[in-house]
Amino acid sequence: MSRETKTLVRHTAIYTVGTLLRNLASIIMLPIYTRHLSPSDYGVIELLSTTVDLFAVVFGLRVGEAIFRYHANYQETRDKNEVISTALILVAGLTLFGLLLIWVFGRELSLVAFGTTRRATELRLYGLTLPLAAIIELVFISLRAEQRAWSFVVLSTLRLTLQLGFNIYFVVLEQMRVIGVVYSALLSGSIMVAVLTVYMLSRTGLRFSSNKAREFVAFSWPLVLSAIATFFFTSSDRYFLRHFGDVAEVGIYSLGYQFGYMLLAVGWSPFAGIWDSQRYVVLKSADPQRLFNNTFVVMSAILIFGALGISIFSKDVLRIMSSRHFWRAYQVVPMIVTAYVFQAWTSFSNVGLLLRGKTLHMFFATIVAALVASTGYVILIPRYGAIGASIATLFGFITRFTWIYSASQSAYNMGLRWWKVIKIGVVAVAVYLVSPFVPAGIVWAIALHAVEMVVFIALLLMLPVFDEQERSRILALIRNPRAIRAIFTEVRES
Repeated sequence: MSRETKTLVRHTAIYTVGTLLRNLASIIMLPIYTRHLSPSDYGVIELLSTTVDLFAVVFGLRVGEAIFRYHANYQETRDKNEVISTALILVAGLTLFGLLLIWVFGRELSLVAFGTTRRATELRLYGLTLPLAAIIELVFISLRAEQRAWSFVVLSTLRLTLQLGFNIYFVVLEQMRVIGVVYSALLSGSIMVAVLTVYMLSRTGLRFSSNKAREFVAFSWPLVLSAIATFFFTSSDRYFLRHFGDVAEVGIYSLGYQFGYMLLAVGWSPFAGIWDSQRYVVLKSADPQRLFNNTFVVMSAILIFGALGISIFSKDVLRIMSSRHFWRAYQVVPMIVTAYVFQAWTSFSNVGLLLRGKTLHMFFATIVAALVASTGYVILIPRYGAIGASIATLFGFITRFTWIYSASQSAYNMGLRWWKVIKIGVVAVAVYLVSPFVPAGIVWAIALHAVEMVVFIALLLMLPVFDEQERSRILALIRNPRAIRAIFTEVRES
């Protein structure tokens, strides 16, 4: 393995740890939330977060994407520092304007999101996190742009500690429920902004370049349109659920959705951190289609294995960590994790669109997917509630994947052989269909579900699904996940 590849993998591993730490608070807090909050409380928190996230999409301007581009383009340290400080000032100003709108139209927003104006105060207070979260995110992006991996991890650990500490204090000790979560977000965000701003500006200085700001806006506004479409596609389900059901149904669905995020965070994001740059190396290799296909098959096997495991064990996990009121959230998990498998396939197979610059297909695909999902929400949620929402979400993700995959393959044929992946999927479905018949006792259920996972691996290795090289690679990954480096060693050597 070349020194460059080793550096890439090492930095990616460090950033992956930091990213997991940043997202770990929501996972660790699940047992606490589900023991000290009701499904309705959880649904209220989800709607507060989703509403403020919409303003973040619009007024955050996706400037973070521009930081990577322009920070790399400039050679002088002064210009690089000016990129970061200009981005911080620009986004701080825009998100403060967004916060002003939340405060002015708080009652109207509460009526739209909750069907009542009684949540206006909580929405306005939670809106204060809008500029805080935007600044925190930009500083972390800047750390990545500057290749400050260990600073990224240390500050991510600090953020996790603050979030957990304040959540435990307000929600568990003070029993403040929804408003406690709001206070926790405000205090942890405020402390992080103070620390990060001093840390970053002490190095970059406080300079604003109107020319760089115009460059940011020109670069980012098309991304904002795509982000708005993506937001509507991935988050409007909460509003449909509240409209056709109630906030408790939103809470049940959102808890099940967290398991999909787990698959994405653990099963795809670490790989994507390496793959986003390495796929361009593959394109320059002697036999790119072979490398694309080999990587695709192995990663699909890992994703499907993760999706199966999460689907099978989700009921057991919910029975252990949550109150009885949340247990039925497991019903939406299989559809959500399957949707995120399609999301990962979409990200993997869009090489042709990126290579040919046909990224507008991604915007149109998201619009069509949102329409398909929304139609499903209207038809299925009134009758099936959260389960109907998860089915409609899955159809939306499949629609977007189908469009992007077809358009990308027309631009560049990656040579992906789907028959192997389909076999893996069929075996996974067959194993999953056995899980409802396990005994109800929690100990027996966990034990037999573990046996199911072993049987799944054994079937894949025994049936004519993989060739010998692929079997060896999968076994190596099972024994040592860091063996993923071998994939990129092959890329470099090719």
